[in-house]
Amino acid sequence: MICNIILNIIFSYAKALDLERVKFIEETNNYSEIKKIENEERRKNLIQIENFYTNKIVMLQDILKKEKYERELQYRSQLQVIILILKKSSSFFRN
Repeated sequence: MICNIILNIIFSYAKALDLERVKFIEETNNYSEIKKIENEERRKNLIQIENFYTNKIVMLQDILKKEKYERELQYRSQLQVIILILKKSSSFFRN
């Protein structure tokens, strides 16, 4: 009789340990899955931030190229005017 009680207690304890082991495995798997999802979300957010700043840099590069082109045009126009003035003034002094 006492042996049966002790065996029942041991059997119950073994069941409880097995249930705790299964619970631990499930929690570990859930934790791993949650971490995987969080890491994927973090990666996507970082990619979005990187794309945002990449787009801003490209936009600024385009603005700088345009400004450089406009300054070059302005310089050439001024140079042409100076050359024209010099030609007219040199022809004025020749006559």
